[in-house]
Amino acid sequence: MWIFAHRGAAPNRRIENTIPVFRAARQAGADLESDARLSRDKQVVLIHDAWYRVRLIPLPVRWQSAARLARGGACTIDQFSAALGADFEFSIDLKDTRCGPALIDSARTRLGLSHLWLVSDNVELLTELRAASAQVRLVHEARHRDIGDPRGHATMLAAAQIDAMNSAIDSWDAGLVDHVHSCGLRAFGSLAESADAFARGRALGIDAMYTDDVALAAPGTV
Repeated sequence: MWIFAHRGAAPNRRIENTIPVFRAARQAGADLESDARLSRDKQVVLIHDAWYRVRLIPLPVRWQSAARLARGGACTIDQFSAALGADFEFSIDLKDTRCGPALIDSARTRLGLSHLWLVSDNVELLTELRAASAQVRLVHEARHRDIGDPRGHATMLAAAQIDAMNSAIDSWDAGLVDHVHSCGLRAFGSLAESADAFARGRALGIDAMYTDDVALAAPGTV
C-alpha cells in the first residue's frame, strides 16, 4: 500500500506544499501528494489555494509569477524534483487543468512518468492526458454518491484507460474494491485520518491512502 502525504502532511496549512515538509514526509517513508496551478509566467507551481496573499491582500495565483509565489514557500515542479529526486510515487491534484501537459513534459525528463499520478474529477481531461502519454498514471477522484453506480463507473474508467479510482476511505467496501481490481484499476482512499481508517484500508485491500498524518500508519505500512 502506498501512503501519500497529503500536501506533504504539514503540521499546519501555512507551510503545506513546501520543500521542507515534503522532505520530512519522505524521511518518514511516505510518498507525496500535492496540488498544481499555473503561475502568471506559465510555470507549474505546487500550491493548493487559488488565492495568494500579497501584503494581506488575496490575489489570484494565476496573477503571480513563480518567483513571487516562491517568497511564500511555493515551489515549481522543477524545483521540487531537483530537491526531492524521483524515487517515490507522486500524486498531483490538477487544480488548474492546464497543468497536465506541462507535468507530463517535466516527468519525461525528471520525475519519471511511471511514478507520476495525475488526479482530477474530470474524466474528459484525464482522457486527453492519456492520449498525450501512455505511461503517466491517471486517477479519477469523486464521491461515490456523485457517480451513481460505482461499479459501472469503474468499468467506464477502465475502458478510458484510467489507472485508479479515488474516493473517501469510508465509502469503500470489499465488494467494490474487488470489482475495481477486476477491472484492472487501483482503489485509492482519502483522507485516512485515524488508525481505524488505516486498519480499514488494509483490511479492504485498498492500494493507496492519502493522509495528513503519516505517523498514523502502522510500522511497515509506510
